[in-house]
Amino acid sequence: MHFWKGANIESWLEFALDRQVKIIDIRVCKMKITLNLSNLIGRPLPGLKCLKQLYFHGVHVDDLEVQLLLSNFPLLESLTIEFSRRLRNVLVVGHGMILKLKRLDISYAEYLESIEIRDMVNLVSFKCYGHRSRYVLRLGNLPKLIEFSTSEEHAKNTLAVVLPTIPSYIHDQLRLLKVWTHPPLIQTHLPAYELINVKHLELKVNIEARYSTIQLFPLIEACSSLEKLEIEFLWRLNNAKKLKDCEVLLFSPSKKKSPNLKKLTMSGYLGSTAELEFALVMMNKAASLEELSVEPCDLTPKIRRMATARAWKQFRPLTPNSVNLVIL
Repeated sequence: MHFWKGANIESWLEFALDRQVKIIDIRVCKMKITLNLSNLIGRPLPGLKCLKQLYFHGVHVDDLEVQLLLSNFPLLESLTIEFSRRLRNVLVVGHGMILKLKRLDISYAEYLESIEIRDMVNLVSFKCYGHRSRYVLRLGNLPKLIEFSTSEEHAKNTLAVVLPTIPSYIHDQLRLLKVWTHPPLIQTHLPAYELINVKHLELKVNIEARYSTIQLFPLIEACSSLEKLEIEFLWRLNNAKKLKDCEVLLFSPSKKKSPNLKKLTMSGYLGSTAELEFALVMMNKAASLEELSVEPCDLTPKIRRMATARAWKQFRPLTPNSVNLVIL
C-alpha cells in the first residue's frame, strides 16, 4: 500500500494486524513518516502471531524498533526496511529464540554505522544495498545463509571492503551472490578470497561507453563453481543515445577458466565495446557454456531496435555452434 501526506500508518497497521493478515507492504511517497511501534505492539492484536512478510519503504524505524519487530512477530519470515534515516546500529540477534526470519533486507539507510547479525539459524538471504556512509558488518552463526546481496554504488562500501568482514565459513556457504557495482569503484584487485560454492552470480553494472568490464573478472574467477552468470548493464539515456557501432576488437583470452558455467545472461545490452568484450571473454572462459541469452537495452523503442540489430550482428558470427544463442 502506498501512503501520501496525511496518512495514518499506525491506524492502518492496527487495522491490518487486527485482521490477522500475513503480508504487510507499506511504501511512503513524498513525505517523512516516523513510526512508533512500541505503542502498537503493546496492544493485544491477534495479527502479531500471524504476520509472515513485512516491507517498509520510507518508514523511519530505528534500531530498537527493528528488535521489537523481530521479538513480537515470531512467525515473521521476511523483513525489508528501505530508506530509513533513523537506523544507526542495527542488531539482529536470535537471543536464544528460534526465529523464523529467512530473508532480511536493510537498504538505503543514509546514516547507517553498523549491522550485526548472529544466531539467526533460519536466515537464508541477506541484502544490504545503497548505504552512503561506511558501515561495519558483523555476521556470525548463520548456518543457513546462502544468499548475499551488496552494492558498490558508493566508494565507501566496495566489495573489497565488505568481503573481509565476512567470516570464511560464510564465504563457503554462499550459493547466490548479487552485486550492484560501478566499474571505476572496482579498479583495485579484490582480496584473495575464493567463493568456492557460489553457483549463481548476478551483477548489476552502471555502464558508460568509456568504461571497461575487465575489472569484473577477478570476482567471476573467484566463483570457481559458477554455473549461472547474469549481468545487467544499466545505461543512462543520454549515454545510450550517443553510442556508435563498435568493431570486434582483439582481446587477451583469460588464463583462468569457468569450467562449470552453463548459462550466461546479459540484459540491458546496448552493443558497446565493453559489453562485447565481456561476452567474448566469458565465452572463451566457459568451455561448457550451453546458452547465451541477450536482452537488448529498452530505454526507448528506438534504442531497443538499434541494440537488437547490434546484438544479432555481433553475436551471430561469433557464437560457437554448441551454444544456444537467444536474443529476446
